[in-house]
Amino acid sequence: MLISSLIVSYIAFHSTQTATEQNIQTYFDFRVREAIKLIENRVVSYEEALRGTGGLFKASERVSREEFKRYVSSLRLEDHFPGIQGLGFSILIPSASKKKHVDAIRKEGFPAYSIYPKGKREVYSSIIYLEPFSDRNLRAFGYDMFSEKVRHNAMQRAIDSDNMSLSGKVRLVQESGNNEQAGFLMYLPIYERDKPHTLITERQENIIGWAYSVFRMNDFMRGVHGEYANDLDIDIFDGEVISYETLMYDSNKSLSLGEPLNSKEYKIYPITVVDHVWTIRIRPLPTFNLRVDTDQPIMVALVGSAASIALTLIVWLLLTGRARALHDSLHDTLTGLPNRKLFIDRLQQSLLIASREKGSLSILFIDMDEFKPINDSFGHSVGDLVLSEVAQRIKSCLRESDTVARIGGDEFIVLLPTTKTKQDASEVAEKIRHALSMPFELAKQSLRISSSIGAATYPEHGSDEAMLIKNADAAMYCAKNDGRNNVRIYQPNMNAG
Repeated sequence: MLISSLIVSYIAFHSTQTATEQNIQTYFDFRVREAIKLIENRVVSYEEALRGTGGLFKASERVSREEFKRYVSSLRLEDHFPGIQGLGFSILIPSASKKKHVDAIRKEGFPAYSIYPKGKREVYSSIIYLEPFSDRNLRAFGYDMFSEKVRHNAMQRAIDSDNMSLSGKVRLVQESGNNEQAGFLMYLPIYERDKPHTLITERQENIIGWAYSVFRMNDFMRGVHGEYANDLDIDIFDGEVISYETLMYDSNKSLSLGEPLNSKEYKIYPITVVDHVWTIRIRPLPTFNLRVDTDQPIMVALVGSAASIALTLIVWLLLTGRARALHDSLHDTLTGLPNRKLFIDRLQQSLLIASREKGSLSILFIDMDEFKPINDSFGHSVGDLVLSEVAQRIKSCLRESDTVARIGGDEFIVLLPTTKTKQDASEVAEKIRHALSMPFELAKQSLRISSSIGAATYPEHGSDEAMLIKNADAAMYCAKNDGRNNVRIYQPNMNAG
C-alpha cells in the first residue's frame, strides 16, 4: 500500500506540476496581450486628441493663440490624457519670411522671441503654440523641430503620408537635466484651409505646419497597468534594435542597475505605434506568481497516503467551504465580478450615504450589441473569453471606489458613487463605450462588438435602487434603438409606452 500510494502521489504530483506550469504560461500570455493592448489603447486615445486639434485648424480661418489655449484647456489633459506633456502647433517658415515672422510674434508681447537653434536654413519651423504654456514647456517656445533629424523625419513622413506620424526617441527641449525621461512626439500635418492636399506635391506646397503632442515616456506609461503594474517587468525600445541607446522605458530600473541586455527571461514583442515600431520586452516578476496557485503540486506531494489526503480534504472543506460558497451566491463565476445581489447591496449603501450627505450618484446599464452572433459563429468558449475581456476593459475605465457587476448574459451595470453631475456619468460611459469598441484579439480572430449604455443619476432620476436601475435600463434601450454604440442619459419620456 505504501509503494502504491507513493506511485499514485508521484503521478498526481507530476501531472499537477505540468498543469500549473501551463496555467502560469497561459496567464502570462494573457497578461502580455493585455499589457500591449492597454498601451495601444492609450496611444489611440491620444491620437484622437491630436486629431481634434487638427480639426480646430480645419474649422477656423485663423487660430489665435487665445483660441488655441481655450481649446486645449477644454480637453483637461491632466484628467483625461495622463502622460501628454503638451499639445502644440509648429509653423513652417520659408527662409525669406523668417524676419517678418519673428517681428510679428514679438509684437504679440514676446520681445525676446527668436527661432532656435541659430543658423541659416532654407526652411524653418517654430513652436508658436504649446499648451499648457508654463513651466518646462516655456523652453520649447521658438524651437525649430524641423532642424533636428529624428523630429524632421517624423514631420516629413506626416507630409508624405498625409497622416499622423510618431517620432523616434528624442531628448525633449523641455528637459532641464533633473529627472530626465526619454521623449517622443506625435505629428499631424496642417494645411492651408480649403487648399488641396491629395497629391504629395499639393501637400508640400500647401503645408503650413504641424499640430503635435509631446510625451515624456515614464509619464506616458504611468497608470497604464493599474494595480497589476508590479507583476511584470516591461522594457520599451525605440525601433527594432535592443540597446541602451534605444531604451525608452524601464519599468523596474533593472537595466539602470547593470542587468545585461541579453537576458533570456524576457519575451520580445515588436508593435507598431501609429507608424513607428517599438520593441517591448516583458518578463514576470516574483509577485506575478502570487496571482496563480503554484502551491498545489507541493500539496499533492505532501499528501502521501490515503489517510492524509482524506484528513486534508476534510479540514480544507471545513475551513474554506463557507467562504467559497459566500464568495460564489455574491460573484459571477465567469468574470469574477460582483453579481446582482452584491451590486444591489453596494448601491443601497451608497444611496444611504448620498441621502445623508446630500450628494449624488449614478449608475450605468451596459448591454453588448450583436453579442449573440459571436456565440453562434465561434462557440460559447470564445464568447466567454470576450465577456471576460469586456469585464476587464470596463474595470480599467473605473476608479477603485466604483463597482461593476455582471447581471446577465451580456449585461453589465456600473455604480459611480461620487458623481457630481450627469456630465460626469456621461464622460465615464463614453470612456467605457470607446474601450469596448476596440477590437478583441481572441482565438486567432479579431472580433468587434459595441455597447449601448444608459445612465441614471440619483436623486434626479430616482430615489431608490429599483427606480434608478429601471430608468438606466430604459435609457440603455433608447441608446440601442437609436442605432446602438450609443450613450443616453435618462429622460422621463423614455418610459413612455
